[in-house]
Amino acid sequence: MALGNFYESDMYEKVDLDMAADYYKIAAEMNEPHALYKVGQLSEKGIYQYKNERDTRENVLKYYEAAMEQGSVDATIRLAQIYEKGELGVKVNKDQALSLYQTADNDEEAMNSIGSILYEKGQYKRAAEFFRKSVVKGNPTGLNNLGTCYELGRGVPVNVNKAYEFYEEASKKGNAQAMSNLGYLLFKKGKVSSTQQQFKEAAHWFRSSISHDYTIKDSHYYMGVMHQNGDGVEQCYKSAYKYYKAASDFEHELACERLGDL
Repeated sequence: MALGNFYESDMYEKVDLDMAADYYKIAAEMNEPHALYKVGQLSEKGIYQYKNERDTRENVLKYYEAAMEQGSVDATIRLAQIYEKGELGVKVNKDQALSLYQTADNDEEAMNSIGSILYEKGQYKRAAEFFRKSVVKGNPTGLNNLGTCYELGRGVPVNVNKAYEFYEEASKKGNAQAMSNLGYLLFKKGKVSSTQQQFKEAAHWFRSSISHDYTIKDSHYYMGVMHQNGDGVEQCYKSAYKYYKAASDFEHELACERLGDL
C-alpha cells in the first residue's frame, strides 16, 4: 500500500501509475481497504486494461464494493456518487445513493450529498440540517448550499445576510458556485442602490467564479449584462457578446435571448 502511494505521488522522481497499480493490486488481494478503493479508482482512469466498457464497469463496482465491505469511506462515497449521477453506464438510483451516503454520514462530503438529494426531493428542512452538519466541518459546497437555503427560504427562514456570509466563506475556500452566488447578491444590491462599487465587487466574484470553473453559466450571463449596461465595468457590446455566447454554449436561456438581441 505504501509503495503504491509512493509511486502515485510526486515523492518519486516522477509519477508512475503503472507501478503504483501493481502494488495496489497486490495489497488489494490481501483485502487492504484503501488498496481495494485505489484499484477501483485506477480502473476508472483506465490504468487497468479490461476487454470492454462492461467489464470495466463490473470491475470498478466490484473493487469499490469490496473496499466498502472492508470499511473504506472513500469507496462508499464514490459508489454513492456513481448511483446518484448515473456514471459508468449505471442507472441513476437516488435512493440507493442516499442509503450509501447515510452509511458514511460522519463524512463532510457525504453529509452535503445527503442534503443535496433531500433538497431535490423537496425535503428542505432535513436538507438544511445535513448541509449544516457538513458546514460544521468547513465543507465549502455545504456552505454554498446552506447559503442557498437562506437566500431562498428553503427549510430555514429567508435571511439574505446569512446567505451572504455563507457564500463569502465558501468563496474564500475556492467554491466557484458560491462565488457566482455572491456576485449575484452584490449585483442585486447594485441594482437597488445604483452603486457602482457593488457592481464592481459583483464583477470581481463573477470573474473569479469563471476562472475557477468555466462552466458556471450564470457568471458568464451576468458579466454579459454588466458589460451591456456598463454596470461596474466598461460598457462594451463585444465583451457582452463574448460572455453571452459562453453562457449560451451551456444552454443558458436568457443568455440566448440577449445574444439574439445583440
